[in-house]
Amino acid sequence: MHPGRTASLRVAPRANSAAIALSSRLARPAPRHSGGFVHGLLGLAVATLAGGCATEPQLPVPATITVFPDSATLRWAGDTVRLTATVWPVAWTSDDESVVTVDSAGVVTAAGKGVASVRAAVGEVEGLATITVNPDRNALLEIHEELGGSGWRRDDNWGTDAPLDKWYGVTTDSEGNVQALRLPVNGLSGTIPPAIGHLGALDTLDLGWNDLTGPVPPELGNLQALEGLYLNHNDLTGPVPPELGNLQALEGLYLNHNNLTGPIPPEFGNLRKLVRLSLSSNRLDGLIPSELGYLTELESLDLGGNRLTGRIPPELGSLRKLVRLSLSSNRLDGLIPSELGNLTELRYLRLRGNPLTGPIPPELGNLQALEGLYLDHNNLTGPIPPGLGNLRNLRDLSLSFNKLSGSIPPELGNLRNLRRLWLTYNKLSGPIPSELGNLAALNMLYLDNNKLSGPIPSELGNLAALNMLYLDNNKLSGPIPSELGSLRTLKLLDLSVNELTGSIPPELGKLRQLSYLGLAGNDLSGSIPPEFADLLFLEFLDLAENDLTGSVPPEFGSLYGTLTRLYLSHNRLTGALPREIGDLERLEILEIHNTGLSGRLPRELTNLLRIEGFLWHETDLCSPPDEEFQGWLASIRVSRGSGKCD
Repeated sequence: MHPGRTASLRVAPRANSAAIALSSRLARPAPRHSGGFVHGLLGLAVATLAGGCATEPQLPVPATITVFPDSATLRWAGDTVRLTATVWPVAWTSDDESVVTVDSAGVVTAAGKGVASVRAAVGEVEGLATITVNPDRNALLEIHEELGGSGWRRDDNWGTDAPLDKWYGVTTDSEGNVQALRLPVNGLSGTIPPAIGHLGALDTLDLGWNDLTGPVPPELGNLQALEGLYLNHNDLTGPVPPELGNLQALEGLYLNHNNLTGPIPPEFGNLRKLVRLSLSSNRLDGLIPSELGYLTELESLDLGGNRLTGRIPPELGSLRKLVRLSLSSNRLDGLIPSELGNLTELRYLRLRGNPLTGPIPPELGNLQALEGLYLDHNNLTGPIPPGLGNLRNLRDLSLSFNKLSGSIPPELGNLRNLRRLWLTYNKLSGPIPSELGNLAALNMLYLDNNKLSGPIPSELGNLAALNMLYLDNNKLSGPIPSELGSLRTLKLLDLSVNELTGSIPPELGKLRQLSYLGLAGNDLSGSIPPEFADLLFLEFLDLAENDLTGSVPPEFGSLYGTLTRLYLSHNRLTGALPREIGDLERLEILEIHNTGLSGRLPRELTNLLRIEGFLWHETDLCSPPDEEFQGWLASIRVSRGSGKCD
């Protein structure tokens, strides 16, 4: 029967028979009318009799079934495709529901990676479609496209039919799942695509040191196998997604050196396996979540270089495995929690560059493993705790640029492994402890810009490893110890702006590595030691504002290869300026105004072609009147003198 045409069904009932009802069955239902007419439609229609005498015939079984499309590829879990069959209705089934599922309407939904057959059946007759789910390959292709793969330094085999573990930077497991993606320093650019969240077996993602921009995709929170996430040293922006707190397997999270903003998600407190967390050098703000105190496996926490505010949570004192803690260069205020003294495994504590106030907790003296303590550039007050002398492993102690007062504890002399001691710019008073002479490993000693008084301990001459000694801008008195001449590795010595007296020890001429010598602003007397001519690495010599007498040593000419700045002003030097000064071909600044200097400036000064400043006023010196010498004087950017010779 053709579509649209009708047929009349007649039924002759017998006596005592049941009522007769007309119905239809077809693949696509055919409408019927109460008058017994059945419209023909595509498919098979069967009129049945309902009654005591009627029987229902069976549907014919099709010879074949074809499924359209007969194959399809789905990208990742949740993707769907609609299948159809040449007959209807059919029973739809999947032979592997871990890969795909199918509903009664033929809609196939991806569940996981793999290949599955979807069956459309009527009785024993079936048609098949092959469905492939390959999230890893498709995710990698999207990563390559979105992150400028054509411009990468290396993208070997990407986009080819080669196995995924042959693609540069890709590692797979035994089942072919992408296990690691390592593309650091590879010229990646653009925004990280959300598709990366479909790499379900990924345990390592390293995209550090590239040019990535835009947000950190929250889809990364789907990567339940992830153990290491490295997105450091990019230009990522926006907030840190709280979804990262779902990564229960995560051990290392590196988002440092980006432009991330907003708060640190308290959800990070759920990362109970986390060992290393670095969020430094971003623009994060708000409080440090106290929930970080739950990260009991944490060994390294670096939140430095942000805009974090509020107090340091005392809960951080619960992180008993912590080895490194850096909260430097933020806007943290309040006290340093005494609970930090519980971190007995701590080796480095960096709290520098905050407006922290109050005293240094004496409990920090319990940190026996500590190698570096950096509390400089805060507003800390009170004394230096003597208990810091218990930190026998300490190499660096930096307390500079605070408001610390009181004396320097002699107990610091117990720090036999100390390499660098910074106490600059405080309000420390009293003498320099002679016990500091026990610090045999010390390279740098900065005690300048305090209110220290008394003599310079001769025991400092025992510091055989010392490279830098800054004692300037204090109230130190007495002579310069000749023992300082034993510091044969010393490169910088600044004793300026004190109340030192006596002569300059000629033993300082034994400091053959010295490049900087500052003795200005004292009450030193006597002559300038000619032994300074042996300081063949000397670049800077400042003897100004003392009470030195005698002549300018001609031996200074021996420093022709190094000396760039020579300050001799405001002393009581006499005589002529030696012509050997003209040998100092690298000299840039020469200041010699002393009322006792006299005579004609030596013509050899015209050899000083690098000089930018020459101050010789307030002397009885005069300059040769010839055109060459006057032209040289005129070429100097800053020159002040006493005039021409007659």
